[in-house]
Amino acid sequence: SSGGFDERSIVVGPDETDTFGDALALARATAIDYPSRHRCDIDESRQRLRKRAKVFPRNMRSLYSVLSQEAIYSSDHVIPRVLKRKSKIKPQETIKISKTSATVEKELGRGAYGTVVLLEANPSCAKRKVCIKAQSPTDCLAWEYEILESLDRRCRRAGEKSPFPRPFSYLGLEDGALLAMTASSCSGLTILDLVNNYKMSSTTASGLMPEILAIHYASRMLRTIELLHHKGKILHCDVKCDNWCLSDGTIGDAGGIPAADLQLIDFGRAIDLERLGCDGRQSDHLSQKLIGKASRDDMLCLAMRSNPPIPWSFDVDTYGVCQSVHVMLFGEHMVIDEKRWMPKKRLQRYHERDLWTKFFETLLKIEEGSKMAIGSRPASLRRLRRTLEEHLSTKQDSVKAALTHQSTFLWPKRPY
Repeated sequence: SSGGFDERSIVVGPDETDTFGDALALARATAIDYPSRHRCDIDESRQRLRKRAKVFPRNMRSLYSVLSQEAIYSSDHVIPRVLKRKSKIKPQETIKISKTSATVEKELGRGAYGTVVLLEANPSCAKRKVCIKAQSPTDCLAWEYEILESLDRRCRRAGEKSPFPRPFSYLGLEDGALLAMTASSCSGLTILDLVNNYKMSSTTASGLMPEILAIHYASRMLRTIELLHHKGKILHCDVKCDNWCLSDGTIGDAGGIPAADLQLIDFGRAIDLERLGCDGRQSDHLSQKLIGKASRDDMLCLAMRSNPPIPWSFDVDTYGVCQSVHVMLFGEHMVIDEKRWMPKKRLQRYHERDLWTKFFETLLKIEEGSKMAIGSRPASLRRLRRTLEEHLSTKQDSVKAALTHQSTFLWPKRPY
């Protein structure tokens, strides 16, 4: 089985084999191949935005004004050098495109193909913090812009406050593109940064995040994923610690608490389940299934590890939530015991063992017959989230105290 989960190890009753075998065969036959679908989404999104884009305005001097134009394309301009530079971008550096310019407040993060910077406040709209994601080549940036547009629209339609970046504009250039959106915070800190912050400080004897905060953040993650799947009809496909950005939030009646909330970022690998239904497939987004790898090997959910492969859906994201929670609890990446299909790392006596056992069992275990991770569906997430929130309901003062103490040693920006 090449080290992956072997579906033949699952034992079903004698009368079930044919039924479930047929159902699984049908699921495989109708599932959408993720790699080819994602590549198609990327290519088509660039074409759609190219058609709807306006020409780069010649009479503007402020880049902020350009970045409020939704979609713009210009083959005459390239990504500013400062955004392509390998060394860290310093505060007060200027971004120039044609005759327009804006000032960098700080760099928020960078990856293999792009950089994210926070711009200084626009004088005409000082309250709105804007960050720019620059990517060269463009690759999935146009698709990410369309995904964020859809999420913003669907959350507003459902009357929900969006815990996702709000897109302002997409600027296509000759050698890449820029995506302007809201910034989750002025620091750019993520859950991974927070875990490392605890390791490098002496605030806890274990060097780990306090468990009460792990429960708090886990409940926020579940709420975000529930909204993403149920109302947003989107699969993120890349949920991990460094894609959960810390943001100010509210605990009980107290608002504006630093790093009390989370914002999920980086939607370049996402799948729009509603758009899949437009292809003449099942119209119910809850029934859509995909097949194939969507992430690196150590982040693959059970279905992707299976030999032969099993179709997947919401479990691609809930597995990422389990990975993120495991890092908060233990300070290390989750390794799966594929005999139990649970984390190899055992919970300690001081942990809320019943709570975490239910958490991991719900999100990781598969139904023996259908071989589907049914605990990952929105209704199941809702029940699990409420279990965590009920646990926290009598501990609000402890959560606020832990967050307040955490803010006293939190890094002001991401370390490199």
